[in-house]
Amino acid sequence: MRPCVASGLSTLGPRHVHDLPAEVITEAFWFLSFIQVLHAAQVCQRWRDLGIDHPIFWRYITVTSITRGSLEMLRARLGQTDDRPFTLHVDVPGADRLIETKLMELINISLYNVRDLTIHLDGIFFYQLLAVLRNHAPKLQRFHIKLYAPDRWMAQLPITPLIFDSMPGQLEYLRIEDVIFPDSPNIPAFANVRTLVLCMPPDAFTDFPTFLFEYCPLLEVLSITIGTMTLHAPLPPAATAGLARLDHLDVHLSPSSVVDFVAKVPLATIRAVALGGFVDFDTVYDFLEPLRSPFNFTILRNGHDVWTTVESRATRYTRSFVQHTSVYKHYSGDPASNPKANALYDNEDFPAQVEMLTVSLSLWDTMMPYLHNYKIVTVLTLHLDICGDEDHPYRLPRSIYAFPCLSALGFCTRPSLDEVGLVHVHPRDLVDFAGRIAVTGPQCIDLYLPTVGMAVVDRSGLLEQEFHSVTFIEWRGRGY
Repeated sequence: MRPCVASGLSTLGPRHVHDLPAEVITEAFWFLSFIQVLHAAQVCQRWRDLGIDHPIFWRYITVTSITRGSLEMLRARLGQTDDRPFTLHVDVPGADRLIETKLMELINISLYNVRDLTIHLDGIFFYQLLAVLRNHAPKLQRFHIKLYAPDRWMAQLPITPLIFDSMPGQLEYLRIEDVIFPDSPNIPAFANVRTLVLCMPPDAFTDFPTFLFEYCPLLEVLSITIGTMTLHAPLPPAATAGLARLDHLDVHLSPSSVVDFVAKVPLATIRAVALGGFVDFDTVYDFLEPLRSPFNFTILRNGHDVWTTVESRATRYTRSFVQHTSVYKHYSGDPASNPKANALYDNEDFPAQVEMLTVSLSLWDTMMPYLHNYKIVTVLTLHLDICGDEDHPYRLPRSIYAFPCLSALGFCTRPSLDEVGLVHVHPRDLVDFAGRIAVTGPQCIDLYLPTVGMAVVDRSGLLEQEFHSVTFIEWRGRGY
């Protein structure tokens, strides 16, 4: 008689959670938060050893409060890095004395192995912090420093030219907020920086920062936020040469400085340029002058800003206008009475040069009255920035705006996928929406859906029946 399965298993003896292989436990810890790993580490000595050696315990370290307990935990986590690169984010406002007596020591300990370092501290600790930052940081790739100060009045404190032991190292990304650069011919530690973000108070003023290209000779991406910038034409040769090496430039200035900036700074060779704030009629067209039609036109909500981007399809050069979302309350009424509207929407010739259009769905009803003349658009991409769950799927807009030449409809979930989460859309809603915007109906439309971030449960195969084709692809930010 053949033994049953149960009797066969009984010969193996009792099974316990402690019999799980270390690899299985370690893999399971990846599904836990840092706090949950701490709780799991209290199960037994074996789980404790696996927990504190897990990357969730030591690889991404955040410090947002200063107590003796939090500092001891920070010391323990730093101790577990064991010569392995990690991320340290310190964001502690206030003037607690433990910052000077304990935290600075731990930041100093971290420098040898830290790969990504963010420090936000009160400005009164600036000179103690500079003394720590003079030490070598051979593995550092990203560095962000920001000072807290009343009314941001301490933006006159210069960073030391001897930072990170004057060694270039691996530092490629640098973000500096409310800290100025020193009057020094060079900063050796910044020699390999390729991305620089400089943020200063809105009432600050400066000449064009030519010195940035001298400190960072390999600079490719530059973002500047400052109040007023004084420009003298022509710019120094070092500034012109540095601008010519840039791939991306992002500038947020006062309105008067924006006009001067576009008029006097050579931007034609830079592939991607973004301007923050309101831009007047003439400046809009001076800014767009390097681009040639046909265009891709994008209107995306990204955090607290809306990016309006014109891209030349031939060269892939882009020019973007960045405005705070609060400005878009003016767009909700009659387009003819909107004092804040971008001058592009008053240009009767521009719609006939746009072949690809991308719009955030949260802006659809607001912006479509400005886009009803875009009759040659062949590809429409919708950015899903509004969430819907499986039981209550997101409903696509009901308003009817027809695109006579439309041949492709796509959906994307970036750049704000992490903020929104999974977006659920009903397949019937997709078909009906295509019927509202495509003169020829969905049968002539190629549908493109993202591989991540969007869920369309189509058990009946409705999409394959109604659309010309259905393709799942990875979104790459330039349409389909």
